[in-house]
Amino acid sequence: MAPDLQSSKIAFIGGGNMAAAIIGGLLAKSISKQHITVAEPWEVNRDKMAALGVNTTTSNADAFADADIALLAVKPQVAKGVCEELAAAVAGRDRLPVVVSIAAGITL
Repeated sequence: MAPDLQSSKIAFIGGGNMAAAIIGGLLAKSISKQHITVAEPWEVNRDKMAALGVNTTTSNADAFADADIALLAVKPQVAKGVCEELAAAVAGRDRLPVVVSIAAGITL
C-alpha cells in the first residue's frame, strides 16, 4: 500500500521557481518540512529552499534514495542525464518512488 501524502518522503530534483511554488503549496497544506528534500546544484537556489525549512542537498541520488514521491523539476536539456543518474540510484531497491516530471516539453 502506498503511503499517504502526509507521511510520504518527497524529493524534488531541481530547486527553481516551479519547485518552490509546489513546495509552497505543500507546506500550506501542512506537509512536514522534514519530509521534503530538494536536490539543487546552485547554492543560491539551495539557500532559498533552506529558507523554507526543507532539507537540501547537491546530490540527486541522495535526495532520491528513500523518496516515496520524486518530482523532476529540471530543465529539459538535462532531464535525460538526471533520469539515468536516478535509475542507477534505485537499482536493486525493492520499492520504487512515484516519479512526476514537470520538465517542459519532454516525455519520460
